[in-house]
Amino acid sequence: MAYLQALSGIARSGVTYSGWTHPRFVITLGGTTRTSATLMDDWSLTDRLGSPSTCTFTLKGLTPTIGQDVKIRYAAADDYLFGGTLLQADAEIKNTGEVWWHCVATGYRWLLGQFVVQRSYTDLPINTIVADLVLRHTEGDFRIGYCPLDDRITVDFDRTTLPEALDQVAALAPNGAWWRVTPDKVVDLCTTYPAASLSLTNSTPARDLRYATDLTQVRTRTRVVGIDTTVTSPVAPGATSIAVAEIGWFTASGSGEAISGSNDMTYTGRSNPEGTTYGPGTITGVSGVTEAIAEGQRIAIVATYDDTAAQSAMAALLGSPASGIITHWITDPSLSLSACEIRAQADVTRFSAAISTLEYHQTRRQAQVGQLVAASVTTPLTISGNYLVQQVTTAPRGKVQGTTVNLDRGITSGLLFRRVGDLLLRIE
Repeated sequence: MAYLQALSGIARSGVTYSGWTHPRFVITLGGTTRTSATLMDDWSLTDRLGSPSTCTFTLKGLTPTIGQDVKIRYAAADDYLFGGTLLQADAEIKNTGEVWWHCVATGYRWLLGQFVVQRSYTDLPINTIVADLVLRHTEGDFRIGYCPLDDRITVDFDRTTLPEALDQVAALAPNGAWWRVTPDKVVDLCTTYPAASLSLTNSTPARDLRYATDLTQVRTRTRVVGIDTTVTSPVAPGATSIAVAEIGWFTASGSGEAISGSNDMTYTGRSNPEGTTYGPGTITGVSGVTEAIAEGQRIAIVATYDDTAAQSAMAALLGSPASGIITHWITDPSLSLSACEIRAQADVTRFSAAISTLEYHQTRRQAQVGQLVAASVTTPLTISGNYLVQQVTTAPRGKVQGTTVNLDRGITSGLLFRRVGDLLLRIE
């Protein structure tokens, strides 16, 4: 109980708990314990969803080796704070007999970037695809962890790095998802990690609380440009049919969309003289050819998703003459038409309204990316909802006692997961 009370930041006037101490840490490089060589008041960790974790620390009296495995854990075995690879080391010469090495290590997500995927998956559950990717395209020390998503998708990877492939799979989840690599090389992919939520109320001992709302990334229409093929005959402005090298990418019936150069087109069907699903053919009922298309020019499929309710709300918010249509373009040549449709809907669903973020500092050790913060604050302002923890920064706080030190945890969370590069591209 005393340990939990201290981690929760609860102090009671005139009361101390006998036997309580700050948590001890163990730091290993290349499998060898190097805690005594590490300056315990000069290290920090940053965990982020969507990018590798980073760890900075300083060694005194020990020369590091680039590429070594780095682990930081509590005294208990396998109770990890960080696991990764030492990538940078900078020597600071203090005097003729003393050198300090300032080191930067990167989490195991970086290691996955060394693996390249050349594979297609057709109508398979997301968790099956993730398990196969991890099994086939790592060196065996990585394994799949929590991945409950069983929605079926079709996706192609053409010399795609493994992190890019996992990003792609996560983006195709119906409501969007995220993935991470833990310090023990477990790959999780989900929308919410099943850990107990952190609580943030009026009485929570949090410091430096910041709350923000942001409309810059909003979109009420998303258009996804997917797989492409080539035009096999010249096309004049106003043409109603286009001959292509691969007819199979286009919808067989109903209204479809395609783009080639500056031509943003619709079509109503396709034909193939052989009567087969794939191969050379013609898309028919074409409208929107305003510029000539040369033989050999690329033509790609497009899927558009509109959230009409969000568009109406945005029009009311922005006022006349705004239409409320805010368009975001995504281009991914590996996506089939069905995958483009899923990606477009998921993108609008996640970003159809203003994004709220919540930042604060605490001393609890349990905070981790992918966890939820259950916020119910009424004073001095109202903050309510379940916020996804997207970044946790960890650094020493207070007096260092040998190899023990208290922690400061800086938590950044949001109602939605935002990937680096999720930018508003165009407003209509």
